[in-house]
Amino acid sequence: MILIVRHTVRDYAARKPVFDEGESLRTKYGMLSHTIYHTAEDPNDLTLEFQIESRERAEGIIQDPKRAEDMERGGVVGEPLVVWLEKVESASYEQARAA
Repeated sequence: MILIVRHTVRDYAARKPVFDEGESLRTKYGMLSHTIYHTAEDPNDLTLEFQIESRERAEGIIQDPKRAEDMERGGVVGEPLVVWLEKVESASYEQARAA
């Protein structure tokens, strides 16, 4: 399962060290990996993709006061958009491109 979190930060360079400090909190709630994206127009407009063990386990981080504290300390602006996704299909086009 995948958890997507989208939010804006005041300054990504200031947010990143605070995010990195939260690895133990993320693993506590069954997060397996993450990828961070920003829009091409604004490096402070972030989308975070987390591979998670289960929604039930990962929902705990949404309510954890430590997460809220870290987000405030890291300069997150407003409430994040949270989306839970289940993979339906994936495909690679690399082999077709090589031909």
